[in-house]
Amino acid sequence: MSADGPRGLARVAPIVRTDLERLARAAVEKIVAASEFYRDPERFTREELVGYVLRNYEYVLDHEPVDDTLDDGAPPRLTGREHALGGIPLADVLSAYRIGFAVLWDAVAQAMVDSGTVSHREIVDAASEMWWRADHFGQAVTAAHRDATTEMLLRQERERSATVEALVTGPAVGRGSLGEVAARLGMPQRGHFLVVVAVAVPNAGDPLAGISEALREHEVVSAWRLASREALGLLSLSTPDPAAAVSCLERHAVGRVGVGPLFGELDAAPQAYYLAGIAARSRGRGDSWVRLFARTPIAMLVAGAPDVAAGVATDVLGPVLALPEQDRNVLLQTFEVWLDSDGSIPVAGTRLYCHANTVRYRLRKLGELTGRPTDVPEAVADLAVAVQAWRLVGDDDRV
Repeated sequence: MSADGPRGLARVAPIVRTDLERLARAAVEKIVAASEFYRDPERFTREELVGYVLRNYEYVLDHEPVDDTLDDGAPPRLTGREHALGGIPLADVLSAYRIGFAVLWDAVAQAMVDSGTVSHREIVDAASEMWWRADHFGQAVTAAHRDATTEMLLRQERERSATVEALVTGPAVGRGSLGEVAARLGMPQRGHFLVVVAVAVPNAGDPLAGISEALREHEVVSAWRLASREALGLLSLSTPDPAAAVSCLERHAVGRVGVGPLFGELDAAPQAYYLAGIAARSRGRGDSWVRLFARTPIAMLVAGAPDVAAGVATDVLGPVLALPEQDRNVLLQTFEVWLDSDGSIPVAGTRLYCHANTVRYRLRKLGELTGRPTDVPEAVADLAVAVQAWRLVGDDDRV
């Protein structure tokens, strides 16, 4: 840029300044025509927009960008911040800013030509000066918009986190305020809901990293509260079938994850949270990190009196629990698969990939150790309750 460039721009600035308000209004008309966000009077009125453009024009004409650091009160940063808070996307803000600068430059260039005293070289240098200022201004707008957007997202996330905790831990949320809570979380008050408790693995960070975005792909809205030891989530499903959500949790889990039973109204979240916590601390029957609480009569009884249930498990299964882990797991898994097979030994053998005689041997061994033979219905009932109690609330290390 030549030394004459700023002088060429400064020479016509007073002429342009007398017409700034008209230019600002002309720019606003073009901005409003180009963006549906700026057409919304609930965000900014026309007069407010004219005020922004006018202040920005004055700033561009009066300030050389000699310092990259601007305080929050400078028009570029004020524009970026307040338009972010007004819900205007950055792309629309930058489009409006380019429209405004184009209108201003057209006026500056025309004033230079009309003056008859500005050389072609000065016009070129003034253009360089103007677009240098425009670039500086745009960078400041962009930085301020992103800062404000980040600040809003963090604040909204903190609010959602606090809302989730208040809702599921109760009784801070009364029925009268459930509608407000649902709106804050972006969920219906009635629908298909799950509560998820994910226990963090030491030094592993978030036990369900990226889960919100992944669930959204399955039309599941979620809100989370992250703490040092666990993540607590509330899921709103689009259908009553939780299979897709559970599958998504399984793909992302890096720690134990408990899923409570499906419920239909938000005020049932505290009980679902309690049951999801039991599921998270339970022993799974497979390799999955995700454990679902099944709303069966036995499971509900166990959850209602966990201390008693743990005692029942120990009393009934004591000799089995004293076995080496692999031997213990084989006996208990065989019994559970046999129950799931409606008491059919051949079906259980097929599911366990072993001979029917192996199933008979294991069941007989379980009966001998516990004193409850599996050909006696009352004994089978005792074993079923004890095994489920041990799965859910047994008192040794969870696996």
